[in-house]
Amino acid sequence: MKLSLEAFRGVDSPFEIRFDTKQNLTVLYGENGSGKTTISDAFEFVIDGTAGSLEEKSLDGKSKLGQLVNACRKAVDLRVSLEVAGQTRSARLARQKVQLDGRLAYRLKVLSRKNITKLVEETPANRFKRIQDFVSIPALDREEAALNELVLSEQRNLESQSKLIAQAGEMLSALFEEHADKAKYGSRQDQWQRDLLQDSAETIAENFQMLDDLNQQIKRLRDDFKPLADSYPAVAKAQEAVKKEEAALAKLIADHSDDLAKAFETLQQARGFLRESGTGICPVCDSEIGHAALVEKVDQKLEALKAVKDQSQKAKNTKEALHAAQTSQKTLQQSFLSILIKLREVHQAAVDSEQWQLPDLVPSVLGMENAEDLTEGWFAGLKAEAPQLKPLSETVEREHAALQIRRKLQSDVRGALNRIKSAKGDGKRMEFSITRGEAIKKVLHDERIRHANETLKAISGDFAQLYARIHDGEKIETIQLYLHPNKKSSAQFDGTLFGKKEASPVALLSESHLDTLGLCLFLALEKRENPGNTILFLDDAIASVDDAHMERLYELLLEESAHFHHVVISSHYQPLRFKFRWGILTQNKVEFLELGRWTLDSGLSLKRGPSSEVSFLRRYVREAEHPSAIANTAGLVLENILDFLTGIYQCRLPRSPGAEQRWTLNDYRSGLAGEKKLLPALRCEHLDEQGTVTRPIPLAPLLEDVFSRLQIRNAIGCHFKELAGHFDELAEALALGNATLALAEALCDERDTLPDRKKDGCSWHNRGGTVTRRLYPLHKPE
Repeated sequence: MKLSLEAFRGVDSPFEIRFDTKQNLTVLYGENGSGKTTISDAFEFVIDGTAGSLEEKSLDGKSKLGQLVNACRKAVDLRVSLEVAGQTRSARLARQKVQLDGRLAYRLKVLSRKNITKLVEETPANRFKRIQDFVSIPALDREEAALNELVLSEQRNLESQSKLIAQAGEMLSALFEEHADKAKYGSRQDQWQRDLLQDSAETIAENFQMLDDLNQQIKRLRDDFKPLADSYPAVAKAQEAVKKEEAALAKLIADHSDDLAKAFETLQQARGFLRESGTGICPVCDSEIGHAALVEKVDQKLEALKAVKDQSQKAKNTKEALHAAQTSQKTLQQSFLSILIKLREVHQAAVDSEQWQLPDLVPSVLGMENAEDLTEGWFAGLKAEAPQLKPLSETVEREHAALQIRRKLQSDVRGALNRIKSAKGDGKRMEFSITRGEAIKKVLHDERIRHANETLKAISGDFAQLYARIHDGEKIETIQLYLHPNKKSSAQFDGTLFGKKEASPVALLSESHLDTLGLCLFLALEKRENPGNTILFLDDAIASVDDAHMERLYELLLEESAHFHHVVISSHYQPLRFKFRWGILTQNKVEFLELGRWTLDSGLSLKRGPSSEVSFLRRYVREAEHPSAIANTAGLVLENILDFLTGIYQCRLPRSPGAEQRWTLNDYRSGLAGEKKLLPALRCEHLDEQGTVTRPIPLAPLLEDVFSRLQIRNAIGCHFKELAGHFDELAEALALGNATLALAEALCDERDTLPDRKKDGCSWHNRGGTVTRRLYPLHKPE
């Protein structure tokens, strides 16, 4: 796994860091300000496209992503890429947005001490937000949310139906107050409604149609009355005109013969001939009377004949006018008769319905069957009886208006009652839906709580075991994480601590305990969600842990790292580096990287992690150049080995009360030599991966060889002594170094770690899953 940076935070020039994923765990050591968080932020930037540790910080309104750019570079220069298992992902900044290229099947989880504190000390609601991805069932959450929305919607609809019922009731009360006969009904609104609605809508429509028909016929009678009345004098006048014009025509005809009338056209043509020719001879009798006299005589004849013709036309016109007037009168009579017949029919139908008390029709209306009977005399009788039809017209209009009001009132009352009925029916359906919905919501809620609590119980059990491995023997019986039974999205965090039930860890535990508690909770949560594709980055998350718990915490992280794709621990905790250097912490399946001091010019720098002192001694012996370095390093390695042996076997060493114990190599030698039965019993077995002993090594000869050379360490490696000038310093130093290496390689495993575990109950053995060293005896012989 390789992370490459340029122009990112504290990195100016291109910088890359490789992580050996063949190892489960990488320890990234560096002093404060060396760039550990820069690397953590780069992981978050390239995987998640976020600003990492800046996300939860206030930058006074400045763009958080923009602040990732190195102070000496521009945003376009920023580049971060990550290679994991053959997949490459790169990230850049463009217009304050992250551009991600490349597919990466791995997710990143970063944990800093601040996040540990938040996870433990958050409010229940905020704590739930941090763990909800691990305890939620998305499909169930969606169903519960949809059902909750449905119930709320039905409750709102039910409230609307209740308002509709109230409004309809108010409307019915107002209609009752306005229209009901209080003398008849008093306060009996229901009875008034029943009486009002006893006639069906069809009956009301039929009655309405009858009154409409009756009213229409009366209106037609009224509309056609004057035209028929006018037709009688019109016919009489036309008859008088015919008589007059025919008399005038008879007189003219008597004065002139018909034959001249027949010659009218001939005379017209003759006049035209005479005017054009100027002759004075008559074209008929050949008499010579003079031209002027002849023309005048023809004109006189023509005028006389024209008068006869005109009068004849007038007589004809008056006859035609008389015929038209008579025809119009007959049409009016026929139409009026149809009105009378229809009026009688609809009147009789209305009377037969017994719905109303209607006045009778007048005799002139009742007796007519033929149109020719509608004479002027009959019409004069109808005209005289017409005022008697007014009560009928008024009654029809009054009943029509009353029926119209009743129909409108019926419609309003029936509509209000239907709305009440419909609203009550819908309300019952909604109440049923709400009841069923609440029941199903409870089932979903209980199932969600059950699933979440089972998940949290498993997580709690897991992280409790993790926590107990760090704080073994402490009176912390149980710590559990669970959902509040009634509050949604509320994660409770308590337990039995020091005999107190439902106690808050935040109140009773130290900061160091809370840090390890949060770390164990984080590990337990992350192990439940595809840990094999997860990269964990613990950014100075274990800095507050004291030295007494550091080794157990480290061993825990090493074991748990096997569940994840890779785990990176960044730390500035110097005792951690020291323990690696001396093999106090196992280096099996562990990569140790160390960051150098950061500078503005060079940015981040990476150097090899601390080699063990045994490896330094090997190098010095191999180089064979510096006697003092060989002797000094051999002394340090021997002090560590002898301190280990005298410690596990509880050898007697000199003590100075009240002072820090500083034992010399001679003190350690005396302590071991004083145990007469121990030295002969000391042996270390080397085993292969199958557990077969490949080499048993007695330690007494190796220890005696070392003891015989201890003065060389003081003379060459620690103090200035003239004695050193009397022997070969390099040869003696190499002899001491080789004797020390022989002892170290007999005791230590492949990573120069001493066998300080005794889980098998019969020997001391090395750490890790494979036992390659066994030191006997387990206890000092008595």
